Amino acid sequence: MNVQTSEKREPLGISYGKRPLCPAACVFPRVFMSGKLVAWVLTVALGLASGCAMKKVENYRAAAPPASAGTREQNGLRFTVSPILDKKETKKYFGLDALRAGILILRLHVENRSPTSTVLLRKQNMTLVADRGSGQEEQSAQQIERRSRTGEALGTAGVAVMSIPVLITSIKLISDASVIQHSFMSKEFRDQTLSPGRSADGFLYFKVDPQRSFTRDTLVVKVPETAGQQDRELRIPVVYEPR
Repeated sequence: MNVQTSEKREPLGISYGKRPLCPAACVFPRVFMSGKLVAWVLTVALGLASGCAMKKVENYRAAAPPASAGTREQNGLRFTVSPILDKKETKKYFGLDALRAGILILRLHVENRSPTSTVLLRKQNMTLVADRGSGQEEQSAQQIERRSRTGEALGTAGVAVMSIPVLITSIKLISDASVIQHSFMSKEFRDQTLSPGRSADGFLYFKVDPQRSFTRDTLVVKVPETAGQQDRELRIPVVYEPR
């Protein structure tokens, strides 16, 4: 008589000796065998690690402009401009070495000391122009515009204030780009109407060649009056401290 013996079957999955490698192999044998589970676990782990190591950018604490800051005042409207070139400072407040990325950061502080006039401040009316020495202050807006078209002004395509979309395009490939983008957006000088006795503060961004020399430039600001008065143009010196 033939005696049949029953064999003890292993659970479905991968076994090591007489024991299954892990319970997951019993439930998801194909996923485990293909290595997709391992890849998924690694992806989650890396995501958590990157989240924990996310860059922290500090809020800018407005302080008195440095003694080297350029100023101009006309009919009670006072502009003060100070550049930020130090990479430690730009990393602290913006999350990257801005100049190395081709971004020049200027802090702009505006005070309306007029008792009656209200002014409209718009970034599209602000232009950075290279200082060519004597006679620069006397040039008209038409001459500056013509020089910009012919490439004589600072950074042919970058004399105007950088818009946020353009700035984001410049830094989108940098790690922690979303944190950096938010930092630039939250600190940007806003278009606004400035009433008598009020002030405004923020940062302007310009696309520049990091290899150019930084000695002195001029910020040209056209201010249209909101009370029917004549428009005015102010030319604020931008003086760079030695790096």
